[in-house]
Amino acid sequence: MGRPTSLLTEFRRWAERKPAQRAVLDHDVYASRARGELVVRSSRTVLQMWDDVTALAVSLRRLGLRRGDVVALQLPNWHEWLVTHLACYAIGAVTMPISPVFRTRDVARQLDVADVRTLVLPTSFGTFDYLAMGAELQGTNAGLKV
Repeated sequence: MGRPTSLLTEFRRWAERKPAQRAVLDHDVYASRARGELVVRSSRTVLQMWDDVTALAVSLRRLGLRRGDVVALQLPNWHEWLVTHLACYAIGAVTMPISPVFRTRDVARQLDVADVRTLVLPTSFGTFDYLAMGAELQGTNAGLKV
C-alpha cells in the first residue's frame, strides 16, 4: 500500500491532471419543477472548484477562523456547499450542516448548542429571506459572523 494522502492533496492532483473535467453540476430545483425538466443552475470544472476552495480558505482565515472553529452551513445542495466545506476542511474548521428548511428558532438553537462562530447562508433560495434571518441571529448571538 502507498502512503496515505489528504483529501486536499488528491483534489489538487486532480486539478493538475484534469483541470477542464467537470467536478460538479447542480440544478435549480424551482425552475426544474416549473419547466418539468432538469434546469442546470451551475457547473464547475475541477480547476474552478480548486480555485474557489483555495480562495475561500484564504478569506476564512482573514475573517479570523481557525482550526476547531465551527462553521454552520445552511445551504441547499449547491456547489457552494461543497466549496465551503472543503475550504473549512483546508483550515481545520468544522462544518455543521443545517437544513435550508429550518427557520430562525431552530437555527438559533443549533448555533447555540454547537458554539458556532460563522453561519453561511444563501442570498436567496425559494421565497425565504435568509439574509434577514442571519441579521436577526447576529443580534441574538454575540460574535456570530454571517
